[in-house]
Amino acid sequence: MYTNSPDMEGFWKAQLPSRLVEFAWGILVARLYSLEKIPPKILRAETGFLLAFAIAYLGRLLMVTEVVNLAGSFGYISKTFAEPVLTLGYSLMLWNVISSKSIFQEWLSHPSVQVIGRWSYSLYLWHWWPCLWISQLIVKQFGSTPFTQYIALAISLAILIPFSYFSYSLLEAPYFRKRQSQATV
Repeated sequence: MYTNSPDMEGFWKAQLPSRLVEFAWGILVARLYSLEKIPPKILRAETGFLLAFAIAYLGRLLMVTEVVNLAGSFGYISKTFAEPVLTLGYSLMLWNVISSKSIFQEWLSHPSVQVIGRWSYSLYLWHWWPCLWISQLIVKQFGSTPFTQYIALAISLAILIPFSYFSYSLLEAPYFRKRQSQATV
């Protein structure tokens, strides 16, 4: 599919620069955290988290078709900055919760949320095809309505959450245990 598509080269040329920026935000936050740098006051605690959330949401809004169309001939600028702005907001949220006390840090530290966090990479890896197939099947059978989309999401999660648990347990957890045991030696 990828090698035969004539527009794949254009796709990757457009994707790589924005993906590099997204990667850089994550590396920057990791570096700041490892150097024990705390965010500026405006980016700390609840206010900082909400500001970072607003930045992420702005990035999301820049992706919306209506916003791109409203920008007219400058719509490409909206598309270009959408994901880097979105991921900047996420990076700032991450820096906030790992560096300053807040309600959000407490909530994200709850054991049930941490479990979801541990399984989230497996969920991310495996979600695409089951969600696509289930939603296509549901829509084909019952039509496309908000209700059928919610049903498709619920069925997908009912399948993917246990699958993600097993994927994490069998593939990721042994790696982390091995790294932990090597670090203590």
